[in-house]
Amino acid sequence: MHLTIFMQMVPLYPILAHYTAGLFSKYFDFSAHANAGITAVIVIVQLEFLTLCFEKKHKAIAIIMDTHIIPSFLEFIGYTLGVICPTMVFVLLGDFRVPENERMEYIAKNYPSFLPGFQSLSHFDIYRNSPSYIICFALLVLGGLTLCVQFLFFITDMLRLMRVLKHRISSRTFQKHQEAIQSLMIQFATSSMCLLPPCFLKNRKAIYNAIIG
Repeated sequence: MHLTIFMQMVPLYPILAHYTAGLFSKYFDFSAHANAGITAVIVIVQLEFLTLCFEKKHKAIAIIMDTHIIPSFLEFIGYTLGVICPTMVFVLLGDFRVPENERMEYIAKNYPSFLPGFQSLSHFDIYRNSPSYIICFALLVLGGLTLCVQFLFFITDMLRLMRVLKHRISSRTFQKHQEAIQSLMIQFATSSMCLLPPCFLKNRKAIYNAIIG
């Protein structure tokens, strides 16, 4: 099921703000900040678990080949960062957001022409361009690049090891390893599609135009 069915972030350019739609906002009255935090954590944790699956499969093949085995201390560092990163992002999101009781005053002072549109919204959040925002953005970029590098390393190295492994194990065992790798790659592709906004969400522009008038 697509993540955006439950919570969809609609950016409100040129302001550093977003409006939320979806089941959580409509039926459970989740705030925009809660939706943003939950979405960020889900995306990060899902990518981390995918990376972990690739790492475990790579380790299983590397042990058989007795080469390219990742040291235990690097695994520990990876697990620790996997816990710290989503936690820090969630905390930093709350640090640079404008408090709810100050939002209208902030908009009236900095973006007076957008005030009527924001007054009609029930679930939105606005953020300040503060050092916390820069740190959060830098963490997301750095984390994303790190995960991409890890994915590329695990995939390319596993494929290389599989070519050698093919001649050392039975064809049936080799097929199981091959199917496991294919399954992981399909999961990665599927997860990427599920995390992206759906292409059929054609009313996003209409929502945006209605907000900014």
